[in-house]
Amino acid sequence: MKVIDLTHRIREHMPVYPGTEPPVLEPANTYEKDGFKETRLSMFCHTGTHMDPPAHLFAHGKTLDQFPPEQFIGKAVVINCRDLSEGDSITMEHIHRVGDASEKADFQV
Repeated sequence: MKVIDLTHRIREHMPVYPGTEPPVLEPANTYEKDGFKETRLSMFCHTGTHMDPPAHLFAHGKTLDQFPPEQFIGKAVVINCRDLSEGDSITMEHIHRVGDASEKADFQV
């Protein structure tokens, strides 16, 4: 199985959810002064690539650490949505275009 990393790099001017402050990265230690490099990172948990567990919306819902890691690894099918404009919705028509591959996949991307 080929594993593809879909995460976004955390950077100061990355896109964020409207109204959310972007991440702040500031040097904490430097090679010249401290002999190593370290960066202080301040950001909201909804920044960048993330997952919302049930606890995000439900007071007694599961937190992400309560899910086994293998639940998030599997075979995916890519749904081509290049014909959509900003604000358009993905429909079942898009999913049906991949045929049986959608039924055989663990995830749809």
